[in-house]
This record gives sequence, structure tokens and C-alpha cells, in this order.
Amino acid sequence: MPREGRQTQRRRKKRRNPIISILSVFLICGALLLGISVFFKISVIRAEGSERYSQEQIISASEIKIGDNLFFVNKFDAISKIFKSLPYIDEVKISKELPNILVIEVTEAIPVAYVQNGENYWLIDKSCKLLEKVSHDGITGVNIIGLTPIQPVAGQKIEPGEAQKPKVEYVEAMLKELVKQDMLSKVTYMDVSNAGELTFDYRGRFKVKMGKNENIPKKLSQLDEYIQLLSPVATGTIDFPGSKEARFISD
Repeated sequence: MPREGRQTQRRRKKRRNPIISILSVFLICGALLLGISVFFKISVIRAEGSERYSQEQIISASEIKIGDNLFFVNKFDAISKIFKSLPYIDEVKISKELPNILVIEVTEAIPVAYVQNGENYWLIDKSCKLLEKVSHDGITGVNIIGLTPIQPVAGQKIEPGEAQKPKVEYVEAMLKELVKQDMLSKVTYMDVSNAGELTFDYRGRFKVKMGKNENIPKKLSQLDEYIQLLSPVATGTIDFPGSKEARFISD
């Protein structure tokens, strides 16, 4: 064969090789996807971490079913459905155990306070999420005064209207910090009628005026230290006026 002919054949082979490589990649990927879809079917679903809800309730809320593909499960959609259906769920984690087990781990929300809507009472968690409507006999935790939810729905955050949004933000910040510093059990009410001057009772002896929604961790950490400087039987008002040091006004 003439030299020019051999060179032309080599060039044609080189042009064909990339096409063959690309087709091979697609065939391999297709085979992998087919294997995954055929062999990784969910045969066991476990739900862990909840005392309030049964495994069946959590699994049903997720809408994940036996026979679904382990790798094609939409975890974000399932988690969203669990939150929507089960108000007392605070956190959800979905994990896989090869070859065919799906695990749903949940953490339950804890009612720490309540708000009133007309004749109804609603329990809320530290994030101001509405957990359930209860009678007066069912209320527990801190009484939140001055915050009335509009069209409350279990599983959703308190919606008090745009004008009162700062109140929700203030109450949420306070509840989270009180829980974090293990002080919540010493509080029976919190008054946020004026979002710029939140007050609460403490230890049954003091009315605490927190001022604006700022420096909450610092103010609360200083509170017990300040009380230790007072008489063991002292009662009155402890005021945090802006950036100044706390001051005590005796009854």
C-alpha cells in the first residue's frame, strides 16, 4: 500500500477512537445506573429517636416506601414532608445502610413556652414554632405575653404580622439563650408587649428589664452574678439600660 494510503487510514482510526471512547463511557454509565436501579431497592426502613410518634407515622409522613431505590430517594422532599406532617419533629437526618436499608433519625421539639390566641393556647418550642393547640390545663413553660399569633398552624413558626415581627425575633433569641444557659426553669412569664423593652420575671423575686434586642447572652450571663451581690431575700427590678451596667431597684 502506498505510504499516503497508510497515513490516511491511521488518521481515520484516530478520528474513530474518540467516538468509540465516548460511546464506551455512556455504555458503562448506563450499565451502572441499571445495576443501581435493579439491585439497590429499599427493603427495610427504620425510624429512630421519637417517643411521641411511632415508626409507622414517621415513615408514612416521609412518603418513602419499600421498593423505592435507595440512591434515588429525594431526602430533602422527604424531610420537608415530615416537618409538615409532624409538628413535634425538630430535626431529621436520613441515611443509607447498603445494600437496602434506609434510616430516618429524628429529634423531637420540646415545648418551652406558650402563647394565647383568643380562647386558645398554643405550645411553642425555643424557635417559636407552634407545636399544638391545648386547653388551659395543657399549658406548660413560660407564658409569653404581648405576642398573639395570626391564623396559627401547627408546625409553622408564629406569624404575628409584619408589624410584630421584631417581637418573634426577640422572643426566639431569649428562649434559645435561656435554654442554652439553663435558666429557663427560673422564668414563668415573658412580656414582649413592647418589643423595645422586653421584661421577664426571674426566680420569683425579680423583674428583669432587658431593654433592646442586643447583647442577650452577655446580659443573661451577668444576671446570676449580679443577683449574688444582693441580699438573699432581696426583691425588685433589675434593669439593663443599654450599654451601661445593670442596676437594681428594690421593691
